[in-house]
Amino acid sequence: MELKPSDSLAAVNLATLLIYQNNWTQAAELASRAGLTPEQITDAQARAAKIGKAQATPLASVERVAPLRDAPLPEQTDRQSTGVRP
Repeated sequence: MELKPSDSLAAVNLATLLIYQNNWTQAAELASRAGLTPEQITDAQARAAKIGKAQATPLASVERVAPLRDAPLPEQTDRQSTGVRP
């Protein structure tokens, strides 16, 4: 990966992703090569944790939507009521 030494945002973003994926070895190697500060790694950890929490929240809403997946589609209901078959 080729990054501008003056702009560490891409490296911090990649470190965030690696930490989120629980790939600490590569995150540490990246931090060393890119010269990331401990503060940047701490920020990457916080961002990775935030991503994990944001990902967990929508899954809880699936339980509320799940009963709808077995409901008949409107077109199926119309065919059944008129006795017309496809």
